[in-house]
Amino acid sequence: MSTFENPPYDVRYLDALAWAAELHADQPRKGTEVPYISHLLRVSATIWEYGGDDTQAIAGLLHDAAEDQGGRGILEEIVKRYDPEVAEIVTACSDSLVDTTAGADKADWLARKTDHIEHLKGFEQRTALVVAADKLDNLESIVRDIDACGYAEVMGRFNAGAADQVWFYGAVADAVRATVPDAMMRRFDAARHALSNQVALAEEP
Repeated sequence: MSTFENPPYDVRYLDALAWAAELHADQPRKGTEVPYISHLLRVSATIWEYGGDDTQAIAGLLHDAAEDQGGRGILEEIVKRYDPEVAEIVTACSDSLVDTTAGADKADWLARKTDHIEHLKGFEQRTALVVAADKLDNLESIVRDIDACGYAEVMGRFNAGAADQVWFYGAVADAVRATVPDAMMRRFDAARHALSNQVALAEEP
């Protein structure tokens, strides 16, 4: 059995894993009974698989913490518990930083996503990998769920229509293509094309 000469993560990662599970304990994946932590684990795993380090993997575990579980107050806690880079990456992954737990409402979906895409174009490689891992898992989950549950049921979960979803993931792909590994982009493109085909088949006359 091969072993690491130096472990690739330390107590920070273990702490982030436990904290993410705590923060999202009451949150399921949208429209399902699947615990939200499943998404965070897959994102973190994808970051490792495509060459990320422990700081990026921690950000993967916490990438939705501010957006879904407390806004800017969570970012301040991330800086204290880990380091500013983790908080910066989490900020980059978030299209809203209002405190929804206190009743604040997010802005319109299209406005948030359009702004997010514009910011994504300027992200450096370390941040882009984490953002791409998040969007890749969301995209692959939609494709899997359509296969398992049906097009109408899955698309009914979202605030945006199918055409907007196809546009968004295509725009993400264009924005990160030059900064993430080619193998990751091939996987992203395969899922994006699968979604486009599912939409075309479902909505053809």
